[in-house]
Amino acid sequence: MKVFQTDENRYAPRVVVLGTFDGVHRGHQKLLAIGGELKEEAHAKLRVCTFDRHPLTVLRPEAAPTLITSIPEKARMMRLYGADEMQLIPFTRRLADLSPEEFLQRLRGSTRLLAVVAGWNYSFGRGGAGTAETLIRDGERHGYAVRIVPPVTIEGGDRVVSSSAVREAVAAGDLHLAAIMLGRFPEFGGIAEQPAGSAESSIRLRNRLLPPDGIYRSRIRFSGERESEKRVIRLENGRATPEDQPGFRQAAGEKCRLILEGRL
Repeated sequence: MKVFQTDENRYAPRVVVLGTFDGVHRGHQKLLAIGGELKEEAHAKLRVCTFDRHPLTVLRPEAAPTLITSIPEKARMMRLYGADEMQLIPFTRRLADLSPEEFLQRLRGSTRLLAVVAGWNYSFGRGGAGTAETLIRDGERHGYAVRIVPPVTIEGGDRVVSSSAVREAVAAGDLHLAAIMLGRFPEFGGIAEQPAGSAESSIRLRNRLLPPDGIYRSRIRFSGERESEKRVIRLENGRATPEDQPGFRQAAGEKCRLILEGRL
């Protein structure tokens, strides 16, 4: 999948999905599924328009959340769920100060819009003044379809799936709840290594958002798409150490993904 920042294929027809997409959870997957349906109807490509950083890192750094997924991880998930390309819009103070109308003008100028898909709570423009209704009116005025997707809920409709809810579940160690909201077990990228002075090989995890230290059931998938290895791991201080070391040391230096299935 192509990932870019500057406007590309400016005059090519596109179905565009808007959002922050941290975690690419089931709510995001619904947006991508609807975008995929519109793409097939229009015989066009599906573009995800998102930001190169979380907006709060610019607007209110002290309140910026720990991210669930890095940009490469997000791109990998987007491809799995049907996106053809991902445009990373640099989020700056200048962009944040645009009016909703100016933001939409830029969006229309970035490609030939056939349809736009956004979540029920998507906001844009200065102070978040742009809403779903703003998008619908702009689509009617400029001739592109707009699909606003209602929230995806779980637990009988009592809980809305959101990135913040996923973060809270992971941080609390509730991997079952996180997996329900993500539609998959939580994954964490890292590198297998043997720290100096240690007799044990472990995985140095790149993610800042991790569940509490403890013992977990896991699967470890190495680069090269080998079958996942089932391991019991000890998570401590950002490192995952397999309790069963034989056969693991030979993987030192490899990139891998740790998939946590539950705490023991």
